[in-house]
Amino acid sequence: MTFGLLIINLLYVIFLPGFIWSYILLNNKKTSYFERIILSICFSIIILPIFMFFSNALGMKINALNIYYLNLGICLFGIIIMIIKYKKLIKLND
Repeated sequence: MTFGLLIINLLYVIFLPGFIWSYILLNNKKTSYFERIILSICFSIIILPIFMFFSNALGMKINALNIYYLNLGICLFGIIIMIIKYKKLIKLND
């Protein structure tokens, strides 16, 4: 039970934000799946601590629950940007 939660949380914190943002920042389709996975891990390791630093500077306490919500916000913001970019791409192709 705890090992499964560990794997899910690692994917949520270490992989998911970078994976979403890799599709926003790297638009080319020549990126292989292996490169995308490695860059996703790197982006996640870079993005989350930067947002944690600025959130702490604005007065937010750093604890597990706040990190969870901050990570969720980063992912949702990235998904919203992806949807906007996709809609613009569809309008350009029409």
